[in-house]
Amino acid sequence: MKKVRFKKTIPRPLSREGYCNICGKFRKLTYDHIPPKGCVGINTQQAALLINFLKIGELDKRNARLLQNGLNFKSICSDCNNRLLGAYYDPALKDFAKQVSSISDVKKRLTLPPKVTIKIKPLPVMKAVAGHLLAARIRKNMNEPLKDAPAINALQKFVLDRDALPSNYLKFYYWFYPSDIQVIILGCGLINNLLSSERNFVIADIIKFYPLGFMVTFDSQENIPEQFRLMQITVHDNVGLDTESEILLKLENLPKIDWPEHQEDNSVMLLNDEFAYISKKYRKKA
Repeated sequence: MKKVRFKKTIPRPLSREGYCNICGKFRKLTYDHIPPKGCVGINTQQAALLINFLKIGELDKRNARLLQNGLNFKSICSDCNNRLLGAYYDPALKDFAKQVSSISDVKKRLTLPPKVTIKIKPLPVMKAVAGHLLAARIRKNMNEPLKDAPAINALQKFVLDRDALPSNYLKFYYWFYPSDIQVIILGCGLINNLLSSERNFVIADIIKFYPLGFMVTFDSQENIPEQFRLMQITVHDNVGLDTESEILLKLENLPKIDWPEHQEDNSVMLLNDEFAYISKKYRKKA
């Protein structure tokens, strides 16, 4: 049997300095943990490009790299990492994840209704997700800034202005994701009903980590909840970082656990090989 070899892996910048993926300034870069510390325990992860995982269906020394401090990317400056994400946005995301984790634990022992109501701070949750999706756009050469693009510009503007609401260009969705396999897919194209006259196309960023999945779409008019069985996070005009809202969490009728990396027969996902990652907790074989 021919030995499988993989030349490409998740990029690891060689320089200590570079252009921050959030503010765009040339500074000393720091590591952004995805998900942030507090959402899940930081442990050694096996991480690989998603395309290399899909080729053999598993993560091992052939295609994965061991990351001792969890999935992380040296891509943002200290101000954006600690004074913006860490201080203002991540606490709301961590609280959201902890609430859903508690519900997941109860669900293993008791029968729960198909939907439950929880209270979150939607604006900082959305900004945290947007910030970490920007941070995940790692490049080996961080001495070049992120390419100018409407999606990047919209995410950066939304994250940098603490009071800004998401523009109509951005829409945020979430779902219950009871798996410890982490997946990040950036700038992918999702085509549903490929062979039908009713086919539709969505461009999105996706991030999944226990116990939540998030999808951010760019300039989409499609009916995402109906097509993909997701729930949308929305905010009203006078919402602030401390404003709480009740949202529904679906526990049934969810996307498949390996969606969107595995598509059904009538659907297609288009992705950039170097901007799609997968990781899971490393366990030594007995």
